[in-house]
Amino acid sequence: MDLATSLNGDRAVVLFETVRQVTDGLQASDYIAISSALIALITFGATIWQAHIAHHHNRLSVMPRLVTTCGLRHGGSACLTVKNSGLGPALLMSCTITLLDKEYSLSGRSLLNALRPYCEPVCLQPHLTMLGPDVVIPAGAEIALLRFENSATNPKQEEIACWLLDRMFIDLVYKSMYGDVRSVGKRRVHPPSILSEQ
Repeated sequence: MDLATSLNGDRAVVLFETVRQVTDGLQASDYIAISSALIALITFGATIWQAHIAHHHNRLSVMPRLVTTCGLRHGGSACLTVKNSGLGPALLMSCTITLLDKEYSLSGRSLLNALRPYCEPVCLQPHLTMLGPDVVIPAGAEIALLRFENSATNPKQEEIACWLLDRMFIDLVYKSMYGDVRSVGKRRVHPPSILSEQ
């Protein structure tokens, strides 16, 4: 009030009215502006959350899942296979098989050379699919990694094939299109139950 009385005439009244409006509280237009700002912030937050959920969904929708199986395939052959049962392609980073406590990569012939002394005496023929790094396994695809040709027709061949498969461990490391690295882990390869029951 001292300020208002010190000024003369019309200027004092305008200044007094402005001070009174500020001290009386918020006007309806102020509430509308604050509400608009809050709605804009909530909408912005919801948009960010929706983008995060969509990105997470996209990652899951192309996630590969490699599983290994062992059974009779290709006309009676004992076979170790890997299948991508996920929804997206798997980019193989490494694949190793451990046989009798020694690791062998599937990118070379070293595993075949290690199997040869066990297979040749009974004319068992192992076939290996060589998989190096950066091999893509599409969704739904199945690859026979190791196959013992016609091992179900000869009991001695069947016995050797089961004995070898029972002493193998497989380790697969792969990643998705988004770069998520996954591993099958060092899993024991079990011989085909059909072969063991016969």
